[in-house]
Formats: sequence, structure tokens, C-alpha cells
Amino acid sequence: MSDAPAGPGWWEASDGKWYAPELHPDHRPPAPPPPARPKEPPATVTPAPLTGLAPPPVDEWVSDSPIPPGGPPPRRYPEVGAGRPSRWSTGRVVAVLFGGLFLLVAGGCGVLAWIFRDEIADATIDFSDAEVVEEPASCRVTGVDLGDDYEIEASVRATGTSVPSHFRLDLEVSAGDRLLGVAEAVLRSVEPGEERTEGVFNTIPASDPVGDTVCSVVQVLRVDA
Repeated sequence: MSDAPAGPGWWEASDGKWYAPELHPDHRPPAPPPPARPKEPPATVTPAPLTGLAPPPVDEWVSDSPIPPGGPPPRRYPEVGAGRPSRWSTGRVVAVLFGGLFLLVAGGCGVLAWIFRDEIADATIDFSDAEVVEEPASCRVTGVDLGDDYEIEASVRATGTSVPSHFRLDLEVSAGDRLLGVAEAVLRSVEPGEERTEGVFNTIPASDPVGDTVCSVVQVLRVDA
């Protein structure tokens, strides 16, 4: 109540006083606002399948899940390592084994070739057209090797030639009147006037003491080097 209007909507009563709008007999309070509607979640839009693109691999589909209409089947993401082939498959294991076996054989052949390099080189010399010579030559049994064979040394002096020569000495090892075995000694690229002494590879079993054995040169062959 006031002696003068205090704002819009104030009204004058019969007593000459001014009253607020909500005190008028015809005043009706405004209707309450409607209750707020709950927000609906956004609709899921299923993208249409793209033409020309391959579908996901079959192993990534979930076979027991329903296929939504108008869209591709849902995809699952396998766990780490699931579905992957083993790193050590049978084929790879076989390849590794064969590779290791090949390296082992090749390495063994290389070692043997290095050990017997002199014998291999001797075998490549052709003595089929060699001449028999009377060069000074000798041999002797010096011991027993790790294979229980006799160790033999052979010597030759190139006195009857003016060019480097290959010599082959045919040897016999005996004990008394018993022949224990035969061997060959190849001495390569002997210079004129040079005396060469080399060990002889042989497989004569050391059946008698070294002191009882005798080595003798049966024949000397020569070819130009």
C-alpha cells in the first residue's frame, strides 16, 4: 500500500490508497511453467556401407551378434597376440635346422680342406707322364702321430734339372723282413739345387716300435713345375 503508485500495474482503492498489482481482486497468479522434459540421447546414425570397399576380415566378425539392418556387422578387436601365427612355425623351424646343418657341414668341409690343403694340392699334380730320376732322396720314421700312425719325413735334392720341379717319392716302411706299409711323398716346386724336407701324410699303423722300423725310397718321379 502506498499514497502513490510505485510502479506499473499498481491500482487505487476506494480508500484513496495505491496497492500492488497482486493485491487486486481480479488478479490471477500466472500459471506455473510446465515441467522440464528430460533430454533424449542423440540418435545413433549408422553409416551406409561404402561401395567398392572390402568388408572387414571374417575373423574380426562376431558371429553370434545380430547384424543391424542397413549396416555392416559389428567388429571385434582381438586381444594382443590372438589369432596371430606362431613366430616359430614348423616351416621356419625346419628352415633354421637345415640352415644350421648346412653351415655346420660347410664349416666342417672348410676346416678339413684347410687341414689337408697340402694333400689336396699334391693330388692335383699329374705324374702320369713323369720321368724316373736318380735324384738324391731319403726318408725316415720320426714318431707316432695322434692317429697311431707313423710320422715320416722325406727329403730330395734337385741336382739333375735346371727348372723348378715337382717330385714324388714312393716309400716303403718295414720292420725287419716285414713290410708295414707304403706311402707317397710329394714335394712341390723344388728349385734347382735345393734340398727339400717335408712331412708325409700316411695311414701306416704304428704296429712296431719306431726304433725297429725302416723307411726306404723305392722310386723318384719328376715333372716340371
